[in-house]
Amino acid sequence: MKTNRPLFLDEEQVRKHLRMEELIPAMEKALIDFSAGKVTQPVRSVINVDPPGGFLGLMPALTPDGLGLKAVTFYPSNAQRGIPTHSIRERAGRLQ
Repeated sequence: MKTNRPLFLDEEQVRKHLRMEELIPAMEKALIDFSAGKVTQPVRSVINVDPPGGFLGLMPALTPDGLGLKAVTFYPSNAQRGIPTHSIRERAGRLQ
């Protein structure tokens, strides 16, 4: 069943599906495109979240093949509560 909900993968699932032999050529192409000026990648935007003393970082990018957004939240005080300090969300899509 298809859903519009984002897919969340833990580290083990990422390692299972993302193979180094596939990643290296993809990273090489991404770096070549970036160096050739084919990628729009603004500087990360950071919004302070105070209280409780954290931040939201937004990192968009547009390439010839698609676009994506990485959003990271960081709350150092979460460590005292025994919950993760970081939350990372990434979305990517192909241009059609």
